[in-house]
Amino acid sequence: MRLGLGLGLALPQSGTRPFKPTSIPNIALWLDAADASTIAQVSGSVNQWNDKSGNGYNAMQPTGAKQMVSGSNTINGLNVLYANAKNMILPAGLYSYFGPSQPWTMFIVKQDLIAQGASQFFYLGSNGLSNINEASGVLSNKRGNSDHGGQLAITQDLLPHIVGGISRANNFLYAIRDGVIGSFYAEPTAGTQTQMYIGSYNSATSAAVVVNYAEILLYAQEFNNGNGGPDFDAVNSYLKTKWGIS
Repeated sequence: MRLGLGLGLALPQSGTRPFKPTSIPNIALWLDAADASTIAQVSGSVNQWNDKSGNGYNAMQPTGAKQMVSGSNTINGLNVLYANAKNMILPAGLYSYFGPSQPWTMFIVKQDLIAQGASQFFYLGSNGLSNINEASGVLSNKRGNSDHGGQLAITQDLLPHIVGGISRANNFLYAIRDGVIGSFYAEPTAGTQTQMYIGSYNSATSAAVVVNYAEILLYAQEFNNGNGGPDFDAVNSYLKTKWGIS
């Protein structure tokens, strides 16, 4: 029996549509290593990782010796970018999102591959003092010259995690991991950024990281005033399911 043909009938759909990060407003950046169409590489060495947000903020690395590797490692059966003292440079158009009193929330799916006392995997600014990092059992979201930043006590291990940070318009900083939000820290000294890296800071070999990078999302908003909320939970649920994070 044929239904709904030429009768103007809308048949119900079973199930629900899969979540997409772009369904949440104010998405600024979406890098997804599982999507091979977004990765430009030569023999596995990645020179460009294209932004799926629609904003065109593609991450690039023209220097061969600093390029991450695609096609060698996976998380939950999905491709990731392997970085061993490598980095990707984000474009200047993103700098304004991290300026003074600018709200943002960042999610980074990554996996440490060796025990690292200090793992600094996202850098802002020309001096590398603004970053999201792990050290001595603490995840920090730092900005400016602060030695503190928003912090969250964690167990450092070799499992994949969703890490990142929230910055509120009042310059309160929070660190986040796997949906847990740490305590805030007021950082009034935030300045305009001049450089931005995924991975090791460009000139600091002592801060080299050995990491798999899976997916990165940046939103130009502070979810529920830094307290999480439905959109925050939706992003975490999507990333946990996709990358097999418990």
